[in-house]
Amino acid sequence: MFQHCIRCASLPRSILLPSLRVLMVAFFTLGLTFGRLAAAPAVVAEESNWPTPPLTVRAGTFRDAHGRQVILSGINLVDKSVAHGFTAVKGPAVFGQFRGWGFNCVRLGIVWAGVEPQPGKFDEAYLRQVDRAIDWAARHGIYVILDMHQDLYSMKYSDGAPAWATLDEGKPHATGAIWSDAYLMSPAVQTAFDNFWANKPAADGKGLQDHYAAMWRHLAQRYANRTGVIGYDLMNEPFPGSPAKEFLVTILTEFAKVLAQRTGGAPPSPEELLKTWADEASRLKALKSLASAANYARVIDSIHEANQAFEAGSLQPMYRRVADAIREVDRRHVIFLEHSYFCNTGVTSAIRPVLTRVGTPDPQVAYAAHGYDLVTDTKGIAGASNERVQLIFSRIYETGRRTGMPVVLDEWGAYGGSDPALVAPARQAVALIEKFRMGNTYWHYGERMDQCPFFREAILRPYPVCISGDLKEYHFDHAQQKLEVAWQESSCDGFPSVVVLPDVGRVKPQGIVLDPKPGQPPKLLKSSHARVGYLLIYPEAAASGRKLTVTLAAVQQQLPLSPRGQSHFRRTKIGTVPNLFLDGRLAPVRE
Repeated sequence: MFQHCIRCASLPRSILLPSLRVLMVAFFTLGLTFGRLAAAPAVVAEESNWPTPPLTVRAGTFRDAHGRQVILSGINLVDKSVAHGFTAVKGPAVFGQFRGWGFNCVRLGIVWAGVEPQPGKFDEAYLRQVDRAIDWAARHGIYVILDMHQDLYSMKYSDGAPAWATLDEGKPHATGAIWSDAYLMSPAVQTAFDNFWANKPAADGKGLQDHYAAMWRHLAQRYANRTGVIGYDLMNEPFPGSPAKEFLVTILTEFAKVLAQRTGGAPPSPEELLKTWADEASRLKALKSLASAANYARVIDSIHEANQAFEAGSLQPMYRRVADAIREVDRRHVIFLEHSYFCNTGVTSAIRPVLTRVGTPDPQVAYAAHGYDLVTDTKGIAGASNERVQLIFSRIYETGRRTGMPVVLDEWGAYGGSDPALVAPARQAVALIEKFRMGNTYWHYGERMDQCPFFREAILRPYPVCISGDLKEYHFDHAQQKLEVAWQESSCDGFPSVVVLPDVGRVKPQGIVLDPKPGQPPKLLKSSHARVGYLLIYPEAAASGRKLTVTLAAVQQQLPLSPRGQSHFRRTKIGTVPNLFLDGRLAPVRE
């Protein structure tokens, strides 16, 4: 429900990574047997084993050109500031940094106001900046999901639609204690969404959704042949508009009943609850009554039917309109469908794959889910409820299973800051991502975020980037520093399964166990830059089920936190707090 820029720290980067041309000749491998190094390790080029484009959807999973299952793992890179031309990317080094962390994808934000500043007029200068970012990402083997970002619908209130596409009928704009409260409080924001869902005409007489679909068609035509682009995230966090006022009343009414049951007193009035909700401290106190999954589900499920009506009646038809426009020029790239704003916090989504013009499900679709606990955007983020988060993520997983779409949790986390208490909720979220085998892109990139405990002790971890066959399960146990992976193997043209190792120096031959014992030993590929490495496991002719265990050696040295890295950063909106980006570097939010 809440996505704004998170900054873990805003120090200048110190790691500049070499170009792909240099990398391809700079890698070496160490052949591994169980307990000893091979005598003469062969040289293996990293890029020849990385997931090979294009990535497509097959049987509810992402697959590369060789049929290997790809587990997307990456980060959001979104600039919502008009002052910076909506472009945070100043050079290719940031993508090299992502690759040095072992990531394989980025959710790259684009903004309607940047693409189409005037009706039907597309900004070529802005799109060339997007082109350049895609090229830089491809140079480092980072795949791109193009994310049409909006918050509070419009640039008038935050980011998203241009002013000409914001039909708010002159209604007033109201805000609250947290930026996202405006969704529920602002008549202007709600009316602008209402008119978008109704496809009301802009000043040129063309419907808003028709403009939106034409804009997406223009983008799809431009990127149809870019194999480094995975696909198109059609709209960030779609919001119902004015019906949300009734959603809020329903939620508060049920919340009052839960509070009364907990205290034994009379249910508080809606006015009392609104007053409680308007203050962050009192809100956090009240949320303790929703720490259990049962109480939480009782409250959020009260709006299930209303939210389902919005998704089926307004959101799904818009997706169909935009998908039809895209498929006129691009039948290959994946279309990413987000659920309703309210599903970010656990309401079960009714989203389903879009249909083609002949009425069959589009095979190249994915579910782009967001998952945030209610304490996100508050000082209480370290106290995220384990039960609530479990419920949110499990419902996202079930929606993916129901629809047959692969799931990418393309917003989650938003922890920020260097408080060690953030490690626990981050690890819990990562464990659920692994349990449900979801792709993910963490919200949001901040320079030197690898100095933060939550990032280096939870997010940076070994994981399988691609599997020759079908991934059955994987998990990294932080306590034992042990990765376990199980899969059903296929030949996949002889290309190996690849496991990312963020700190390859901690991997010793005796810590790697394959079952059954392989005929061809695995190979360890070590990069000449950063610490990242890759374990290559080649498919066996007679193999079926395979299991891998990698136990890491003890950490020899922890990176120290810099003084600036120890301050607390809250999620906020670039649209409401100026100058978050300074000379291309993320700056801390003043509270």
